Amino acid sequence: RREPWQQDGIEVRLDARPAPTRSYPPDGGRGEFEELLFLAASPGRTVEEVGWFQQDRIPEGVQAVCVRTDRGHNTEIAVPVAYLNEKQGESWKGFRLNIAVDDFDASEGPGSQIWWRPDWRRALNYPGSGTFRRR
Repeated sequence: RREPWQQDGIEVRLDARPAPTRSYPPDGGRGEFEELLFLAASPGRTVEEVGWFQQDRIPEGVQAVCVRTDRGHNTEIAVPVAYLNEKQGESWKGFRLNIAVDDFDASEGPGSQIWWRPDWRRALNYPGSGTFRRR
């Protein structure tokens, strides 16, 4: 079975650590699962067929689905407020989000990866990209 980023899929990274710590990726962007919420999936025809990457490491209470549609795929994710509060040690004030869509149109050859904000693990990243603040 191929990983989500080796076929059509989606990658979501959510950093709920306190400011200003969350402005910079942990360990050069390698803190997925430990410090960041990392969800990666390839769509299935049904909810049961979704190909999650290391599903057993997704925090309790986080709900997500990624299903095929006639024009691609749809993904919906729900993160409990308790997760944000726990990461910040108080009532959450903000979080940082990034999304990558992995697209493979041919059965062989390279695919495309389209980021909402620059990949946090790469040189084009800038501090705080994708930050949402609670008002």
